[in-house]
Amino acid sequence: MGKEFEDSSNKAAIVALNGNETPTYLPVLISDSEGEIPNFLAGKAREVGARLDKLGRQRKYLTRFRSQNRLRRMTQMREIRDCIDSEIRANSDKKDIFEGKKAIPIRIVRERGKITGFELTSFTEEEPKKWWRFVVSKNLLPEVADIVQKYPEALPLMTEAFHIRTKLGTSLSTEEIEQAKKDLDEFRLRYSRDVNEEQAIDMMPVMKVISRIGSSA
Repeated sequence: MGKEFEDSSNKAAIVALNGNETPTYLPVLISDSEGEIPNFLAGKAREVGARLDKLGRQRKYLTRFRSQNRLRRMTQMREIRDCIDSEIRANSDKKDIFEGKKAIPIRIVRERGKITGFELTSFTEEEPKKWWRFVVSKNLLPEVADIVQKYPEALPLMTEAFHIRTKLGTSLSTEEIEQAKKDLDEFRLRYSRDVNEEQAIDMMPVMKVISRIGSSA
């Protein structure tokens, strides 16, 4: 399991920023030598992988434990196995978060300006929750993180397109649908005006997936 973390170039996580204020969420590629937070996350990803490797070996060789008292041996083995299984589940959840397979934000903990740890948190508002769950469900988190790393202004553009398309796909009244179509037309005009050709090419795969939402509306 640990070897899966050696190449972290295609992994990303959702980081919650702004501390105790209303947080903003940023997709971050997990890699070494790419900044303080990515470097920290890469180290934690390796730690989780190494821990899962160790737990897997302990679980595999658990049946080799011996005791003269068979009943006591079975009881001890069951307790040890349950403990190992519980820790495997917890670390597997962290592994999924570091691999972008779960839409759970990570809050970076700092003390005296230095990163000292992280906390798993949750979304405080419904709109960002829907957006990031969509991104993760479509396996787009690393790609979105790569785009945002190159073009920070791209994140609000992608989220706006998502919310407009979602309205097209979920609105029931004619008025809501027509308003969503109007919003989409206005968005397309701004997008074609403000996004240069290189950025548009980089964003195309993600925008194409977003464009399928509500396409039948």
